[in-house]
Amino acid sequence: MKNFRYFLLFFAIINSYAQKKNTIPIINARPEKFDVALLSDEIKKNRKNKIYITSRENDFIVNDKTGSNLVHYSRSYKESYFSGYDYSINPLFGIYKEFYPNHILKTKGIYCWFGFKLGQWYHYDKKGKLVSIENTDEGWDFTYKMVLDYCRKNSISLERQSSGVRTQIRKFFPEGKSSNLWVISYNDKSKGVERILNLDSKNGKVVNEFEYDLPFIE
Repeated sequence: MKNFRYFLLFFAIINSYAQKKNTIPIINARPEKFDVALLSDEIKKNRKNKIYITSRENDFIVNDKTGSNLVHYSRSYKESYFSGYDYSINPLFGIYKEFYPNHILKTKGIYCWFGFKLGQWYHYDKKGKLVSIENTDEGWDFTYKMVLDYCRKNSISLERQSSGVRTQIRKFFPEGKSSNLWVISYNDKSKGVERILNLDSKNGKVVNEFEYDLPFIE
């Protein structure tokens, strides 16, 4: 009985970790302003582990203790606009934000590190008034969750990596076609090639696929 209780506790911990890892950030239509102090406080609230914040005139960067980039906002020069991503909650699903030069929020939405938008994206005018809501899931009956499941079942890597040939998943809107496409490109190590799969956005069926030799690196 004691061992059974330990097993239940262990299972609960693992399940809690998995849920946290798969948590999609929640956003709303509330207008915002780019404020480094508020950003720092919000990141610290979301992260229990030690973080390192670098704040310069044209950059705001947050790294974890391993050096992995959690948050990065930047602009080209002082009079231009800040834009960037916040992956402090989930390393694969981040919050994208773009601001006007007056620091008022222009656009925000959820972006997957593999290369696609999801959920509702909010767009504002220069005074912070909400002007439109974009539903990026509309027209995609074969959802992003189904695409990720497809990748797992077919041994397509969903690990985040910053170099080499990494998995990319994009939404493609072909002109004159009745349905859109999910485009998956990844490194097929068993064959030593890069594979590209086009999946129908309505049912997930493979429309076509291509293979390309990977560059040889000594």
